Amino acid sequence: MRIEQATIFGFGKWHDRTFDFQANIQLIYGLNEAGKSTLSSFITGVLFGFATKKQPYQQYLPKAGHSYGGTVTIATSKQHFVIKRVGGKAGGVVTVTDEDGKVYGEQFLAQLLAPITPQLFQAVFHFDERSLNQIFHLSKADLNQHLLAVGAVGSDKWLQQAATYQREAAKLYRQKGRIWPLNVALKQLTELQRKVNQARGAFPKYMQLVQEKQEKEQQLAKLTTDEAQLSQEKGRFERLVKSWPDYQTYLQLKQVSANHSTWLTDQDLTQYSEYKHQLALTTTDLQQVSQKIAERTKSQALTPVFQFYIANNERFGQLLTQKDQIEQLLVGQELLTNNQQATQLEQQELEAELGIQIAVEPLSKADLAVAQNNFAEQTTLKQQLIEQEQLRQQMIEHNDQLEQEVSKLEQRTPETNRWPATLGISLVVTIIGLLLPGGFKLISLFGFAASGWFIYQQQTQRNTASKANTEWQQTLARLDAQKEQLQAITTKLTQLRQRQAGLQQIWDNLKARYHYQTLTTNLILNRQHDLSRLQQLQLTTHKITEQLTQQQQQISAWLDKFSFAQEWLPINKKEPKKAVRQIIDFYQEMQRKASELGNRDQQYTYYQEQATRLQRQIKDWQEKQSDFLTQHHLVSDHELQKSVERQQLQSEQQQQFNYLANQLGDLVADFKDYSTQNQLETALVSVSDQEKRLQQQLMVLQQQLVKLQATMQQLVSDGTYQDLLQQVAQQEAQISELTQQWLAKRLASEWITATLTAASTQRFPQLLRLATRYFAILTNDRYDKISVAPDLITVRESKQATIFAVGELSQGTAEQLYVAFKLAFAQEISDVAKMPFIIDDGFINFDPPRRQAILKLLKQISQHNQIIYFTANEADLNSFAPEEIIQLKRKG
Repeated sequence: MRIEQATIFGFGKWHDRTFDFQANIQLIYGLNEAGKSTLSSFITGVLFGFATKKQPYQQYLPKAGHSYGGTVTIATSKQHFVIKRVGGKAGGVVTVTDEDGKVYGEQFLAQLLAPITPQLFQAVFHFDERSLNQIFHLSKADLNQHLLAVGAVGSDKWLQQAATYQREAAKLYRQKGRIWPLNVALKQLTELQRKVNQARGAFPKYMQLVQEKQEKEQQLAKLTTDEAQLSQEKGRFERLVKSWPDYQTYLQLKQVSANHSTWLTDQDLTQYSEYKHQLALTTTDLQQVSQKIAERTKSQALTPVFQFYIANNERFGQLLTQKDQIEQLLVGQELLTNNQQATQLEQQELEAELGIQIAVEPLSKADLAVAQNNFAEQTTLKQQLIEQEQLRQQMIEHNDQLEQEVSKLEQRTPETNRWPATLGISLVVTIIGLLLPGGFKLISLFGFAASGWFIYQQQTQRNTASKANTEWQQTLARLDAQKEQLQAITTKLTQLRQRQAGLQQIWDNLKARYHYQTLTTNLILNRQHDLSRLQQLQLTTHKITEQLTQQQQQISAWLDKFSFAQEWLPINKKEPKKAVRQIIDFYQEMQRKASELGNRDQQYTYYQEQATRLQRQIKDWQEKQSDFLTQHHLVSDHELQKSVERQQLQSEQQQQFNYLANQLGDLVADFKDYSTQNQLETALVSVSDQEKRLQQQLMVLQQQLVKLQATMQQLVSDGTYQDLLQQVAQQEAQISELTQQWLAKRLASEWITATLTAASTQRFPQLLRLATRYFAILTNDRYDKISVAPDLITVRESKQATIFAVGELSQGTAEQLYVAFKLAFAQEISDVAKMPFIIDDGFINFDPPRRQAILKLLKQISQHNQIIYFTANEADLNSFAPEEIIQLKRKG
């Protein structure tokens, strides 16, 4: 929430004054008695209520008789509101007006500000000199209380209720108590159970019977429940069987009811009868007048054609009222015919030029761009395919050459396998020669020489083989690299062909969508303007043809209306222009003769006017009858009578349907599971058999229970055991009641405490982290940790790691700690409550470095929470922009 404006009617020294506030931070500067505290109190008073007579010095009543109160304009995330509060009981009369001008009251304001209460606002969002001293008395419980107040609305009442529940539970039971009701009842129960155990030792048979009785009673209860369900099920099937004929009638009537036509009301029928009656009366009057006209015309010896005209002059007159319209249609036909011929000629020429017979739809801008891009990309792809295919053929040829070279190198590699065996033979000959006597030792020289020669040849051959092998490996490596390149080219060719196929598919789909299969690519890409013109010509031709047909139909329909005069006025509809002229000439000639006759015979004129009037009335009544029948989807009077008869029958059927629907009720849904009456009867027989078997089992079980009860009665005839059991039952009932009361109150208390504690523990760690960070900023990183014990807050000095309690801090440092807590608390609860900070000379005890630090921090906080800062320190002005400063004067 942001405060945008405050308008004061009268409040302390201020009257008829408006203050506009910045959205982020607003500095209000003024010396003592300039009205800073008055303005601060006005804002909080409008939001949360003015001080009452119990606090007279905080009311700020105006001295000059001005109206007490004013308005504060606020902005929320949704809209703007104007809060107006004027003098009145219980903090003043308040109204809230939204942007649409809708006015709300005190309850709406509380909801708008919720969960912020006046106390919470003063504790969190308001700073002054007195509040900064509270850090010496602030504990974790105080911080938790603030957190709970926001984390769970109304938590103070819940905490009071939890304490009440705890006290009431303690009055019922204590762990080591003796005199509390539940403790006493438990002790008495222990004593009674001891006596019961003693009595039970004398009745082992009794306990066996008790267990057996309980088992049979459970069986009896289950069978009784099953029997009741079966009885209910049987009754349902009996009703279904009995109501089956009614259900069949219900289905038939439902189908009839769904198909009933629109009903005529009694008022509709009365109105139609009135139309018929008036038509009959008017027709009779016309017959009388027509008879008198006929008498007058006979006395004048008129020609038959003129007599025909006289009898139908009203009809002629009505038709000739459309004469001008028909003549305009004839003129329009000539113009349209000329346009049609010109359009068709241009269309034929364009079709011949394009080489198509049927106009096709031109491409949209988007599809034309797709087609052009497709063509360009396909052209590029074709060139790339050609280049890659040529490169691939070159690589294949080069591969073949390398493979041949590898084969030759493999053939040149010398064989070395025979040299070890040959060398071994030479060494054997040398050794044998050394063993022979005399001149035979020369053999050893020969063997030795042969061994040396063989060794030399083997070394030479090895060097040659090593060189050949190296060359073969190098060639083979080049072949492998060449194959990899060939594979890469092949892969790229495959990708290019796939891309080409995809583009071709897109192109084919585009052509199919626009029916371009027979058109060339050049025509599609470069003659779109001509295709558009051809389509336009086709549409124009079609539109002209429709207009000509429509006009021709109108002219023909008008000429058809003269068919009654075909004997005296034969016209040729194939030549409409000539036929229209013929009708107009005939009418004008007959009018001239009628005028001459009227001049000679005044009575004839009078009767003629009467006949014209009656004819108009007859036409009106006929039109009303026709409109009535059309409105009710009827064709004739006979069909109307049939509709009334059907309506009466449908009404009777609907009444019968409603009666059956009411009688059947919820059985209608049950009938849907069965298609025939035999299925219902079979199900009824099955349920009846199950019910009989259950009743028989119930009878046997009840007899067994009676015998067990008699046996147990004999075992405890003296009544001692039963009395003890009764006392135990009563004592257990009492303990159960007391335990429920104790548990209800104890669990309610624990639930409230646990719920509110969860709300606190979720927020407190984050609050402490924010407060530590802000405190470090305010103290220039002198303190790096804040610890909160249940009844003690300590801070750690960063350099020496020395721990200080709040009471050991200087006044200024303690105030900085309190400010850090307040700012951190407001940030932590911003998800549920976002209010402006109002700081009224809150940093008087801060030295210049501390003031600079707090002002820097306030600048950061103002990005998220609006800050209204009242100060009398002129040095603070240097830290704010001019538009962020409001200066108050002592005389305001």
